[in-house]
Amino acid sequence: MSLIRLRADGLFWRETGGEVVALDADASRYFSANPSAALLWERLSDGASEDDLVDALCARYDVPRAVAEADVTAFLEQMSARGLLERA
Repeated sequence: MSLIRLRADGLFWRETGGEVVALDADASRYFSANPSAALLWERLSDGASEDDLVDALCARYDVPRAVAEADVTAFLEQMSARGLLERA
């Protein structure tokens, strides 16, 4: 099982009020994440597999697994396209 985590360098973030606000210092870009994305973001800070992320969404929001899988895939694609992830 491959772990995915947030990029270690140049990425700063804080959780506040159930949301995440982040700065990609390398690209001088700010990001914000709603509560469901913040849940995934926090899991990625320690490293998580795609299945871990899907399980977390299912447990927190009681959504069908297929919906959570699609949401996780879309989230990871966006994060990867912005260069915010690394594989462990």
